[in-house]
Amino acid sequence: YTYELQKYVFGDIANDFNEQAKKNNLNIEINVTLYNPSNSTNHVDDYGSMLEHLLMKKSLSYDLFIYDNMYSPRYSPYFEDLRNWLPEEHIKMYSSGVASQTCTYEDKWVGLPLCVDYSLLYSNMELLNKYQKEIPKTWNELIETGKYILQKEKENGNENLVGYYGLFTSSDTSMCSFIEFIHSFRKSRESPYPSYESKEAINALNTLKKLKNELSSDDIFKMSEVEVTRKLTLKDGLFIKDWMERDEDINSIWKKTVLVGNNEGVSGSSVGLFNIGINKHISERRKKIAADIIKFATSKEIQKKYVLMKHKIFSGINSLYDDEEVCKIFDCQIAKNIQPIGRPSSISDNYNKYSLKFRNYLEKFLYGSEDTSITLQKFIDITKVYTISRNPNESLEEYEVVTSLKCELRLICLSLGYTLIYTPILYQLIKNLPISHKFILWSKNNKLLFFIISIMYDVFLNISFTLYTPFNPELMIINDGKNFYTCKLQNNHGKRKSLNIKPSPHVESSNIYSEDSSEDEKYSKKVVYINKKNSLMAKTMNLHFYSGNNIKYNNNQSDIFIYNKNSNTKLGKYDFKDPFNTEPSIFTNNNDSNSSST
Repeated sequence: YTYELQKYVFGDIANDFNEQAKKNNLNIEINVTLYNPSNSTNHVDDYGSMLEHLLMKKSLSYDLFIYDNMYSPRYSPYFEDLRNWLPEEHIKMYSSGVASQTCTYEDKWVGLPLCVDYSLLYSNMELLNKYQKEIPKTWNELIETGKYILQKEKENGNENLVGYYGLFTSSDTSMCSFIEFIHSFRKSRESPYPSYESKEAINALNTLKKLKNELSSDDIFKMSEVEVTRKLTLKDGLFIKDWMERDEDINSIWKKTVLVGNNEGVSGSSVGLFNIGINKHISERRKKIAADIIKFATSKEIQKKYVLMKHKIFSGINSLYDDEEVCKIFDCQIAKNIQPIGRPSSISDNYNKYSLKFRNYLEKFLYGSEDTSITLQKFIDITKVYTISRNPNESLEEYEVVTSLKCELRLICLSLGYTLIYTPILYQLIKNLPISHKFILWSKNNKLLFFIISIMYDVFLNISFTLYTPFNPELMIINDGKNFYTCKLQNNHGKRKSLNIKPSPHVESSNIYSEDSSEDEKYSKKVVYINKKNSLMAKTMNLHFYSGNNIKYNNNQSDIFIYNKNSNTKLGKYDFKDPFNTEPSIFTNNNDSNSSST
């Protein structure tokens, strides 16, 4: 999934390779399938799910995949480590740049960037020159300059001028804008990304809201990328934050610079980067060919010829910005001064869900009355897992990690504790019974043995119970609260089988199997998913199948029907609720064959 400018870059590189292959009789041809806003109604998130669906099915339809860099952790299991297929010196060309952040995961080079995009600041030089103002170098300078010019323009009858377009859209672009804004509040250029518990983060959030309130508005901040980019062809703005646009595509009054920061010389720019990776399921021969294609497409010559010289967008090879020929037509100084920051795509197993929750909290702060400290704590609590501390002065802190062993020991300790409490009471009651019986007489004469047998019986029951129904830690996600692990009982009799299904928006059904069952007990259900708005959507469904008819799930906006594998008869239907609802819904039987969703 790509946008218009990158579409032409990919096409030019593919055509060049095909011409070279034809001249050298290589019998190789690249066929590029692109999804973009002009030929598809899909969103990049839907494309991401479709791609993963193909990779999970071990599809051989595609040898190479071009994907958004935020999916590097998500696709890592399905792509080859490029270090095994490309020369070391080729990887080194990229290791000093942003690719080391966005193309690697767990010490594996998942892909290489075909081209790179950064967010920049666009300043209206016509207005700045009119009021003899310089391009600001800090956020405070930008706010003061903006307020001054807005006031002067209002005095001259211009009520339509907007001080700042922030690009806090309803999509993941809002996450990019936020991450880079926090990054720009580092103490120095070498400082790491500020913690959400730091004074820098508090200052950043307060400045962001001030920027919105004094130079913009809620509606302006929420404008889509397309709307904001269109503003660069007009003159009704003072400062605009947007992705890289070519000079010939925007009004000449706009001057591009790196984004400003809290301190002069410190800034932050989000990274929009299209990686190319090799499908690990194809044959070794095709992997070798795919590696040669990546080596060609990401070579210094091709990157210079098409990415920089022809299309004038950023490359992932930093050394190209020292090339005099490149710098004659491309602003190499901007490229050298950019301080990139990637999205935190590895922070969660489901980045899309994390981003959505994060952006919901951000919107409540920006457009509501949520407190700064509370908002930052909510950001932390999305992924932080709390446990109860042994220190009575500290509640719910990260001290004790819940493990299976601790769950078992907890049960044993509780059980033994009750045994030790009630056995002496039982013994005393038996001893005081006013009747004569062999067992009562034996108990009176064998007090110690009575206690030992009682405790050994308790231990035997606990061991038997543990072997038959072991415990496993289960993460409880709490909305607007603190996440924690709890001990979950695993019943071997009705063995729980869990799997994640991430279906394609183009496929109406999928046969799914439990990965943790043997061949004879393996089973499948046919899942049919149809959006309630009558359009197929790519959604991530987390289903937990049991050997009985009870099924848990988390999802929304779809209807799911379960069919028996052998008879193909419909067993039931799911009714979806809020995806963040931690209370699972229960499978219900619904054999209405007239259901419109069927």
